[in-house]
Amino acid sequence: MTSLLKLLVIEDSEADYLLVERNLKQHGVEAALHRVANYPALTQALEQGGWDAILSDYNLPGMDFRTTLGLVRGKVPDLPVILVSGSIGEEEAMDLLHSGLSDFVLKDRPARLAGALQHSLTTNQMMKARRSAEAALLESESRFATMFRSSPMGIGVSRLADGKLVEVNDALLEIFGRSREELIGRSTVEAGFFLHPADRDRMF
Repeated sequence: MTSLLKLLVIEDSEADYLLVERNLKQHGVEAALHRVANYPALTQALEQGGWDAILSDYNLPGMDFRTTLGLVRGKVPDLPVILVSGSIGEEEAMDLLHSGLSDFVLKDRPARLAGALQHSLTTNQMMKARRSAEAALLESESRFATMFRSSPMGIGVSRLADGKLVEVNDALLEIFGRSREELIGRSTVEAGFFLHPADRDRMF
């Protein structure tokens, strides 16, 4: 990672904070770190925004980690949160992963921190890109649906496999003088699309 990351560190121990800072630097992570150790400071930092990720200890005086995670998720749902702890069991950590934690790193295995951070940031970017693509697709489908319904031209949509109509707009129903139920499920040939109106009537 070459760009400067902005990391919020929830940690009451100055020594452990400096270890995290040194560990990241040793593994090539260029980051500006800011430490908080209580809820007022955390809330203020979250309101300021601009964070790329949060690194948090598990046991802090006056702070419950599940409450902390819920607070972060409530204010910035997409922000990666990595637990850095030496006092959490694997079962508890796995449960937290299902509750919105991005990853966890044991303090006696600090070399894993940089990789966990990179993985969390990459996963977060991929999720944002997917949501953006899904939103763009929904918007495109919504525009098409609006144009389809309101078009003064008769439009029908058919399946490629058998040519059966699966949707028709109101203008087409008016042109044919038929109900939607009469056209849906017929092919364009069966519906008489290519016949003179007088001949078409004999097909129904």
